[in-house]
Amino acid sequence: MKAKPLAMIAALLAVFAAILVMVSAAQAETITPTTPYPNVPANAEVCKLEQNAVDTAQVEYDFSADEYADGVKLEATQTISAEELHKLRIAMDQAGIVLNNAKYELAKCQNTAANPADKECVGLALELNRLIDELAWRKDLEAQRESDMKSKEKLAGRGEFYRKVYKTAIKDWKLAKLARVAVELKIEIQKAAIAQKNCKNVDRPAPKPTDKQTIPPVPESPAPVSPTPPEPTATATSDLIH
Repeated sequence: MKAKPLAMIAALLAVFAAILVMVSAAQAETITPTTPYPNVPANAEVCKLEQNAVDTAQVEYDFSADEYADGVKLEATQTISAEELHKLRIAMDQAGIVLNNAKYELAKCQNTAANPADKECVGLALELNRLIDELAWRKDLEAQRESDMKSKEKLAGRGEFYRKVYKTAIKDWKLAKLARVAVELKIEIQKAAIAQKNCKNVDRPAPKPTDKQTIPPVPESPAPVSPTPPEPTATATSDLIH
């Protein structure tokens, strides 16, 4: 007679543990969209399609971020499930990747239109920093998928339905992991291409704390330069891209 109550208690504990795993991941520090680096002069007369893509992605991201923020508030009052909050976090991450890519596509288009002397190095640097920014989102997505998989694992023994749900969670986690690895490999390839061209100043400067220990916007810094020696002239030339 005692076996059944004990089994029920064990099942409830498994559910509670699964919820804790999902909540801890879903409430982890979020990723914030960045501004493409290096800075590229904007020209409103060109790249209008790319600007439209950025505006569209911004609407989608803002909506996803608001939904997630509302979800966090609702979770505190237990009016939303941990799984629902988890899905909102994943949706926000995915929208962030789309927004990130759209911003960099616009910057690349503006760079091509401006046609600066070191257009190639700027283009290489933009792609490197796009990948670095994307990697942060990919890592968070992987963490969300992993926590989801672990929570589903705790319920897999409750029947065929839960077993299939767990198998799907494993697949999603593996795909998220492979997507993260792919970005890391692309970063290494991009760094090799930059080294081959001997481009400089390609890394985004680290933010510097103010006296109040707040993080200011990333300051402007020299854009990537190529190793091409300047033509001899009577006046000195600048190494910076404008």
